[in-house]
Amino acid sequence: MEEKGINVKRLFITLGLVLFTALTVGGGTYYVLTQNAKKEKEANDKEIQALQNQVDTLKKGSEKKTETPAASSTNSTTTPADETANWKSYSNSTYKFSIKYPENWSLNTGGTMPFDIKNGADYIFVNPYQSKSDYPSTVKTLQQYIQYSLVTPAPKNIQSVTMSGFDEVIKYQQLQNAFKNTIYSYALRKGDRILIFTYGAQDKNPSQDAIDIAEKMVNTLTIQ
Repeated sequence: MEEKGINVKRLFITLGLVLFTALTVGGGTYYVLTQNAKKEKEANDKEIQALQNQVDTLKKGSEKKTETPAASSTNSTTTPADETANWKSYSNSTYKFSIKYPENWSLNTGGTMPFDIKNGADYIFVNPYQSKSDYPSTVKTLQQYIQYSLVTPAPKNIQSVTMSGFDEVIKYQQLQNAFKNTIYSYALRKGDRILIFTYGAQDKNPSQDAIDIAEKMVNTLTIQ
C-alpha cells in the first residue's frame, strides 16, 4: 500500500513538472512571438511613415509647379494702361466727330481744317470729305474714292485695316512734291461719311515720336 501511494505521488510530481515545462516553453514561445510581431510592426510603421513623407514631398512639389503657371498667366493677361486716358478731347459739332490728343500739342481750330494740332514741325489734322454718294457711280470702294479724290502724286502703300466703329478704313502714304517727304493718312468711312486723318512734318518726315502718337490718336477718332 505504501509503495502504491509513493507511485501516485510520483505521478503527480511528474505531471506537475510536465505542466510547468509546457507552460514555461509556451510562455517563452509566446513572448518571443510577441516581441517579433512588435518589432515587425514598428518596422512596418517606419516604412509607412517614410512612404508618407515621400508622398507629401511630391505633393508639395506638384503644388508649386501648378502655382507658377497660374501666376504667369495672371501677369500675361494684365491689361496695359491706356496712354490716352489723360489726353484732352476735342469734338466737332459741325462734322460730328471727336478725337483725343496729348496736352503738349497745340490745338488750332481756326484754320482751313476743322481740327489740326502741332508739336514743333510735326502736325496732325482731320479733314472731312464729301460722302461717297456725291461721286460717280464707278467709285464703289473707299480705295477708289481715295484715288479719285486726291491730287497727284497718287497714294502709295495702300492697305485695308480694321478699326472699331468704322465700316471701312484705308491706310496710305503720299510723297509731297515740294519737299519729297512722306505724309501718312487714314481714310475712315462710316456709312456715307468719310474722314481723312493725316500726319506728317513741315519740310521733313515726321519724327518717330509723332508717328507713335498719331497711331494712338487715330484709334480715338469717332464719328457720331
